[in-house]
Amino acid sequence: MPTCPLPALPSAALVLLASLAPQAAAEPVSATVTIVGGDLGAARSEAVREMLWEAGMRADATVQSRSALIGGDLRETTVVSTTLRLKRFQIVGEEITEGRLRLSAEIEREAAGAAGCTPSLPLQNIAYGWEGVAGEGGSEADEQGGQALGAALEGELRARVPDHLQEAGAARTEAVYRIGAALERPGGGAGAVLRLQLRGGGERLIREFRLPAGPAPLARRQDTHLGYALLRQWVPTAAGLALAGEAAGQLDEALRCLPALMRIPRLEPDGGFSLPTRFPLELGQRGLMLFFSAWPVKEGGGVDLLQADGYLTPERVDAHGVRFPGGARLPGRKYPVGGGYLLVL
Repeated sequence: MPTCPLPALPSAALVLLASLAPQAAAEPVSATVTIVGGDLGAARSEAVREMLWEAGMRADATVQSRSALIGGDLRETTVVSTTLRLKRFQIVGEEITEGRLRLSAEIEREAAGAAGCTPSLPLQNIAYGWEGVAGEGGSEADEQGGQALGAALEGELRARVPDHLQEAGAARTEAVYRIGAALERPGGGAGAVLRLQLRGGGERLIREFRLPAGPAPLARRQDTHLGYALLRQWVPTAAGLALAGEAAGQLDEALRCLPALMRIPRLEPDGGFSLPTRFPLELGQRGLMLFFSAWPVKEGGGVDLLQADGYLTPERVDAHGVRFPGGARLPGRKYPVGGGYLLVL
C-alpha cells in the first residue's frame, strides 16, 4: 500500500509542542522572619536558611543523634542532612511589613538519581601537583619516567581547563581544589597504576580515579625497573600521551561538575570582604550565594545545603571582582568568617 507523507508542521505548531514537553517545575518557597536591630541582611540570610530547610525536608532527609559523656554531663547532638540538589534558586519577591521580612523564591531540583550535573567551573584556582612514584623498589629511572608522565598530564589538563588550573609555581595552599597525581607500583612485578585524587578543603577526598598504566616489558634485566619501561614504552610515546589524555578527560568531567566555591579571605575591619574571580561573574544569572564556616563538599562532590550558615548579597566592583559589605554584628546571628567558603549556585 502506498504511503502518504505527513504534511510539514508550521513553526508555530513546533513552538507549541516544545512548550508542552515535560519540564522541571519550579517550586515556590517562602519564609517570614523578624528584622532585629535593623539588620536587613541578617534577616535575609535567616529567611534563606529557613527556605532551604523547607526544601530539604521535602527531599530525602536523615536525622542522626549522638550522645557523649563530657565531664560527667550527658550531651546530645542532632545532625540533619539532606540529599537535596538544587538546579536553580531564584529570589522573586521581598516584602517588609511592621518590622518583618517576607522572602519568596523559586527553586528547581536536580532530577532524582540524575547521573549528570549542571556544569559550573570553580571560580578559584585548581592546583595540580605530581606526587612521584609510590611503591617498593623505586629507582631514579622510575622517578624520571613518572615526571615525564606527570608533565604530559599537566599539559593535557591545561589544554582543557586553562582558566582555572593554577599557574605553575603558585602556592598550592591558595587553591580551593587540588589534584594529586602519582604512579603506584604494586609488589610482585605487576603493572603500574596511575592514581589521581581530587581533594578540597585541605586533605578531604572528593573523587579518586585509578587507571592501569600497563605492565613493564621484561625483555632485559633493566626493564624490571618501571622507569625504563615508561621511558621506552609509555612516555613520551603515543601510548603515554593517550594515558595522560584519558586521565585528563576523566578529571575534566569531574572538575566541571564541582560546586563553585570561593575561599573567603581575611575580613576587613567592618566585617566585609572582596573577592577576585578568574572570569567575569554575571551576578544577574546567579540566584544564590551561601556561606559556610567549614568545608561543605562531601565525598563524591555533593553539598549538604542544610549546613549553610547564611546568605550574602554581593556588590559589583568590576568585571573580575565582587564585594560583600560588612556592618555591625548582632549576637545570636551567623556571619562569614575569614577562611570560610562561599558557594555560588
